[in-house]
Amino acid sequence: MSKRVPLAIAAVALALTLAACSTPAPPKAVASAGGLEGTLVAQGVSEANAKAMAKLYTKALAGEKTIHFYGISALPLRETFDAFEETFPELKVVGTQLNSPDTITRVTAEQSSGQVAAGVVNGTSNVISALDENKFVTGYKPLAASNLSKAGVDAAGYYANVVSPYGAVYNNSLKKDEAPKAWTDIINSRFDGQVTAVDPTIVGVMSTALIYLSDGGVLDEAALKRLAALDPKFYPDTSSAINAVGSGEREVMFAQSYSVFKVQQAAGNLPIKFAFPMSDGNVVQQFFLAIPKKVTNKSASQLLIDYLFTPHAQQLSKKQGYIPTLKAQPAGDLFPAIDDIPNPLGGPSIESNAAGLKKWVPVFAKVFKD
Repeated sequence: MSKRVPLAIAAVALALTLAACSTPAPPKAVASAGGLEGTLVAQGVSEANAKAMAKLYTKALAGEKTIHFYGISALPLRETFDAFEETFPELKVVGTQLNSPDTITRVTAEQSSGQVAAGVVNGTSNVISALDENKFVTGYKPLAASNLSKAGVDAAGYYANVVSPYGAVYNNSLKKDEAPKAWTDIINSRFDGQVTAVDPTIVGVMSTALIYLSDGGVLDEAALKRLAALDPKFYPDTSSAINAVGSGEREVMFAQSYSVFKVQQAAGNLPIKFAFPMSDGNVVQQFFLAIPKKVTNKSASQLLIDYLFTPHAQQLSKKQGYIPTLKAQPAGDLFPAIDDIPNPLGGPSIESNAAGLKKWVPVFAKVFKD
C-alpha cells in the first residue's frame, strides 16, 4: 500500500527535501547475477520486460550510441540518465535543456533540414501537440504502459513518465491562516498588489494552469477579472516570479513544483513554501515523451524511454519535484502518490490542445491586458 500524504492542504518546505526522497541504491551494470537482465530485475523491472529491454539494447548497439534528449526535463533527469548509462554502459545520453518554444523550434529545424540529432523529445501537451500536428514526432508505447496511471497516458499515443503538480508558492512570512489553501484564496483582496506569475498571455506555466482551472470550473471569467484587479506582476519566466516571492517583493504566485525545485537548486534556500493539494481542484502537468520521425537510432530512443518508466527511474524522478506515473509507486515526502491526488482536474489532451489555446488565450489577453 502506498504511503499517503494527508489530503489536507500541505505546505511543503521545499528547502528541506531536495535530496530527502528515499531511492533505490544506484544500479551496478551487469554486475548482478544474470547479467543485464538481472540488473534490470534488481531495479524493479519484470523478468519479461527485462528480457525485452536486453534485446532492444543489442539492437541499439548497431547504431549511433549517443542519445540526445531535448526538452524541459533534460536537467532534472540527469541522475536518471546516469543510471541508464551505468545500466547500458555502451550508450550515452546528452540532455539539452530547452523551454517549450525552444523545443518546438529546435526539433522543427532539425526535421525540416534532415540533420536530426534529437533521439527523444520531452515536453508538455503544448509542445507535443505542435510537433505532432506537423508530423515531426511520434509516440512510443513503453513496455510498462499497462501499469501507468491514466494521467500518464494520452489518447494520441503519447506517454508521460512524470507529472508536475501546480500549487501556490508563498513567502514564509505569511501566517498559517493567511496562506492560500485553494486557488480561489489567491484572488482574495487580501493579496491586492501581492500576486505574481508568469505572463498568462503567453503560452506557458500560467496560461496552462488557468486553462485547467477554467475548463475544470474552478475559475470563471469573473474570477479572472478579480485576479487582474489585484494588480498582479507578471514575468516572462518562472525563475523571476519565484525569486520575487522569495525576496518578499510579492507574497504569492501560481507555480509548478518542478519550476520551484529548479529555482531552489539554483538560488539556495529561498524562504518559500509550496501549497499542494489545493482544496478546490488539483492540476498536474504531464511531461510527455516522443521520438522524432527521422531519428538516427530508433532502438536506442525506445530503450531510453522504456528505462524512464522503470521503478528505479521513477523513484529518482521524485527527487526533482515530480510525481511518477507508474502505478503503485510509494508517495514521496512531498506529494501523494499519483492516484491519491484529491479532486484531480483533467486538462486538454494533445489532440484538443490547440482548440484549448484558441479558446482561452484570447480571453486571458483581454482580461489581463485591458
